[in-house]
Amino acid sequence: MALQGVENLTGVTEDQARTKASELGINIGNKINPTEMTALGQAFNITPKAVYGSNNISNAQSNPAPRPDDLLGIRKQVYAEQGIPDLNAQYQNAYTDYLKYQDTLDAQQNALEGQTVGLNVIRGEQAQAQRLGAQTLSAKARGLEALGSRLTAAKQEASDIFGIRSEEVQFKRNLILQYPGAKIKFGDSVDSAASKIAKYTSKEKIKDLYMTTFGSTGKGMSSSTMEKKLKSKAKKDSALKDQLAQLELESKKLAMQKVRESMNGGIGTTSIGDLFGDSGNTGTTGADLNVTDSADFNFYGL
Repeated sequence: MALQGVENLTGVTEDQARTKASELGINIGNKINPTEMTALGQAFNITPKAVYGSNNISNAQSNPAPRPDDLLGIRKQVYAEQGIPDLNAQYQNAYTDYLKYQDTLDAQQNALEGQTVGLNVIRGEQAQAQRLGAQTLSAKARGLEALGSRLTAAKQEASDIFGIRSEEVQFKRNLILQYPGAKIKFGDSVDSAASKIAKYTSKEKIKDLYMTTFGSTGKGMSSSTMEKKLKSKAKKDSALKDQLAQLELESKKLAMQKVRESMNGGIGTTSIGDLFGDSGNTGTTGADLNVTDSADFNFYGL
């Protein structure tokens, strides 16, 4: 099947587009979506006017990208990107054609038996018709099998991709619940989320240190104001200076730790509870959010 959208990449063939997509780590199906179009356009130095053609704008309006936390929308998008709806339609059409041709062969054999000619003639014509019909039917069966293999492979690829993306959503959801003050969003990258966690925990530690140092909660004061007062006092207090330095170091270590945890098993192999403590405290569990293997997500009757 031709790659839809490649016509908007002026001067680029389908093979060139697929090769470049592979180099960029983009796994495109049978249609280039707007995000992929942007990346390929930049890679081929194609002007934005060519990239954002009327076809792409229309497609983006009729098929908007799902929210970063919309698992149903994400799965539907992944399946569409892998061309599964089109492959499924092709398979169903081919299967229907196969059955119709088989019925036609049976009807031909019955018609031959009803002819008013010698039995030997009828048997000879039947044998010839069966040979020719069997060859065509075999060809249709092989085509059907090939389509089935493509469909199975596409579904497996889509399942793998959706599994990764759904676990990432689960990972971020737990971070959002555990660190509400960090203002983490589902659209944040892992690095961005880790940075927000580090800043959030740093502010909380500043507040604790301010309370310990001045014996006051600093009601109405921002954490940055508290930090300034602490640093001012630390100029004459070496122990406080060391505490502030240690606090900054711990915050940086925390950011690196969260990124390392997520990259080395935080997504896909290690539960959020293992990373951040008992997930029961967050109000959700991995089991509540495990939709990767659910048979309920069957959009196209596959």
